Amino acid sequence: QMCIRDRIASSTKMMAATVVQQLADEGKLRFSDPIANHLPESEASTLNVINGQDLTGHVTVRDIVAHTSGIADYYQSKRLPKTGDLETISRDDPGWSFEEALDLARELPSRFPPHSGKAHYSSTNYQLVGRVIEQVSGFSLGNELQRRIFDPIGMNQSCLLTTNNLDEFDNASQVQVSKQKYLGAKRIASLGAEGAVISSLEDTAKFMQSFFAGDLLSPTSRENLLGNGLPVFPRVSYASGVMSLDLPRVITKAFHAQGLLGHSGATGHLMFYDPIEKLTIVATINQLSPSTIPYRLLAAVLRILNSR
Repeated sequence: QMCIRDRIASSTKMMAATVVQQLADEGKLRFSDPIANHLPESEASTLNVINGQDLTGHVTVRDIVAHTSGIADYYQSKRLPKTGDLETISRDDPGWSFEEALDLARELPSRFPPHSGKAHYSSTNYQLVGRVIEQVSGFSLGNELQRRIFDPIGMNQSCLLTTNNLDEFDNASQVQVSKQKYLGAKRIASLGAEGAVISSLEDTAKFMQSFFAGDLLSPTSRENLLGNGLPVFPRVSYASGVMSLDLPRVITKAFHAQGLLGHSGATGHLMFYDPIEKLTIVATINQLSPSTIPYRLLAAVLRILNSR
């Protein structure tokens, strides 16, 4: 049986947050730690500046995992143009380094002081999450994902795309930008913990089931990631690496109002779990635009299931 693999984009974040929780369970870090405890000053300074005051020293591990750091989203400066030869533009993009991502974030205005009761979805946060994982563990992010998540639960079709295994990009299903091919292997490899995992629907289903069954985290640790969500998008709140999606019951025909828990990615990938029905839904459309299609697909699937 041939297994189709996909670029799961930001669904990577939930896996990275799970690794952070495991490191916390081992006593290697605390969510309340300032990120400056784990990163050199060159990386943990001038990322959140409000009224001329550098507040980066107040940014905690929780803040970067939960998008409450107030640090600007560097990826705003890296988005593909809306028009033009996107196949060539994406293919020829050399990608960027962690340091470049931080420098781009520093050029943008900070959103708010850390942990001020607000959340802003920022890719910079997960660039920092990946670096904290590497600094605390002493191993590469790809290594930590492999030994802590992929290997223990049998995710045999999954890996982190890096500059060292770019051929894996071509072994995954083709992503489109409207009718053009997206060929940005080096762009994806630059994303790290924010979105560089390549996986399959079978593997992401395993991850979701294992996450909620307690195979990766204890119930207490899982609840630590699921608590205190704040709104980041319409009908989406964000806890610590986990989205809670509130689709209207009139659309899904659901019998209850419980939110779906999980994550989605810009490639049209989604993985969500209904904790009441104990139902896991994973899907992808391999389409970068428009971004609402996967949610429409999810609503349609739920409507069919709930109409039976």
